[in-house]
Amino acid sequence: MRVLRRGRAPGKVRGCELLARGKPLTTAFFDSLQALLSQPIAGIALGLALGTLLFRLSRSSFRRMTPETSAEGLRVVTLLLLGRMFFVLLTLWVYSSLFPDGFVPFALSLAGGFLVLYTFEAIRYGGFLKRRKSHVEVAQGR
Repeated sequence: MRVLRRGRAPGKVRGCELLARGKPLTTAFFDSLQALLSQPIAGIALGLALGTLLFRLSRSSFRRMTPETSAEGLRVVTLLLLGRMFFVLLTLWVYSSLFPDGFVPFALSLAGGFLVLYTFEAIRYGGFLKRRKSHVEVAQGR
């Protein structure tokens, strides 16, 4: 016999109540998640977020390299680089297996997000945007 609770239609049971009774949870959540992540815009947003996270991890790993601890810093950078590469490969494999419809936008935005941020960083630290004196100004002593 079912007991009606206030605000709930008869026959509707929450997933946590099913779990408490020992019954398996419904797959509605996972179906909704698959439908969401198969959409291109969700794949693009997730790929950009993951690319940004990987870029931040890359920057933080290079902070460990100092002139005093260059050998240890190089080991840390190398291990974290290999770890990030393995993580990206695993993520791409899982995403292509579970959400094949949204894989291409996800993969492109993941790679694109990382590369765009890395390019901005290289331009910033490379000094490409600084005004430099031309050879004429140097010759004239300005």
